[in-house]
Amino acid sequence: MSIKTLGSSLHSDDDREKNDFYATNPYDMQSFLSVLKRDNITLSDRIWECSAGQKHISNVLEEKEHEVLSTDLIIRCDGVLQHDFISPLFMSQDVRKHLDHTKKWNGDILTNPPYSYVTEFFETGMNLIDFGSKLIFLLPSRYLEGKGRYKDIFYPHPPIYIYQYVYRVRIGKNGDFNATLGNAVSYCWIIWEKGFKGDPRFRWIE
Repeated sequence: MSIKTLGSSLHSDDDREKNDFYATNPYDMQSFLSVLKRDNITLSDRIWECSAGQKHISNVLEEKEHEVLSTDLIIRCDGVLQHDFISPLFMSQDVRKHLDHTKKWNGDILTNPPYSYVTEFFETGMNLIDFGSKLIFLLPSRYLEGKGRYKDIFYPHPPIYIYQYVYRVRIGKNGDFNATLGNAVSYCWIIWEKGFKGDPRFRWIE
């Protein structure tokens, strides 16, 4: 599958932030967690935020008393470990110590992944988690389209839930929510549970 296809250009090359850093608004994260609680969907106590940026997602999860492993390719704030999620051969000891003896992550993975590398993040995440654990991505809703994505991702690995925002979320380019792209793009959370087979359940975030 072509990475360019999966990371379809929602923005021009000139408009894109150099390192694909687009932060998630904490308000929108809190809204997502609220509907999960409403629907009796539980997250693991341990969550890996593998594209943590400035910890906008991690901080909300930590406020909910989750144990969060925050990593990113580029360090932008304290509390984030440097790690290239899609190149695990170069894993630091600080990150490795959080994995079990089989180098698996005992918990869920939840992130707003870089759009250019969604395929790699998906494949790496699925390989790292155990059956029954969740892989959760915030993505533009248009990622649900496409025969290639359906064939390579959604058919063999159907999501268990899709949570669609009814409003346009505010995504912070380079962490700046005043330079937002989000109002032009519809977003949803896609939840995979490893081993799940069946039809996705579609829900709204109001």
